[in-house]
Amino acid sequence: MREQVMLLFTATRYAVAEHARNRFAAVLIAIFLPVWTPLAYVSMPDRPVRVRLQATGEVLAPHGNELTAVRTCLSTCPVWKG
Repeated sequence: MREQVMLLFTATRYAVAEHARNRFAAVLIAIFLPVWTPLAYVSMPDRPVRVRLQATGEVLAPHGNELTAVRTCLSTCPVWKG
């Protein structure tokens, strides 16, 4: 068991050293993520948006952020490309 712990420690040390050299990853973590998250939150409207469901003809009024979340899920799903 002691040998496995030493191997894990060595692998972790090499992984951390490799990530420390990757400046692009550091920029993404330090700048891009903290800026992008609030920007995405602010850009999604909170008010209801009227949408006509083509399958039934019913008018729905989901909040804009819910509509954006559904659209994002559909656009990333490999089956629903279109």
